[in-house]
Amino acid sequence: MPKSKPSLSPEEQKALAAEAVKRMDDVHRAMASPEAREDYLDFIINFDICEVGYKTLLKSYLKSQGKTPAADNLTINPNQVPYVLKFADIKLNKKDVTTIFNKHDGKTRKHEARGMRNALSHEPTAKDLAELATRKQDYI
Repeated sequence: MPKSKPSLSPEEQKALAAEAVKRMDDVHRAMASPEAREDYLDFIINFDICEVGYKTLLKSYLKSQGKTPAADNLTINPNQVPYVLKFADIKLNKKDVTTIFNKHDGKTRKHEARGMRNALSHEPTAKDLAELATRKQDYI
């Protein structure tokens, strides 16, 4: 029988709750301006639309490879993207593929669109939103 983990002490629970509230407040402040919210929504909506289209192609590509992908478990693998696009006869230059489907530009560690989506979805920071504001046209 597995050992149960000890529960947190009342002091640890208070500290944990305070940390959660602080992080929530940080996100709330980062999203406070109408411009930040508009950039956030525009980007998330456009990325979601792109992701749905790509995953439609990916599912068909995987089926052509004899695999039976679960529709709710398709993941973007940047190394696979060129093959999926070629399968669907979609031509994107390497720079656009990198900008859309990679998480980071390896040299600068700036977010590419997929990495930006991950950052904004999980814990948007003022730094991420500032980067989005300056790179929005690259992403769109």
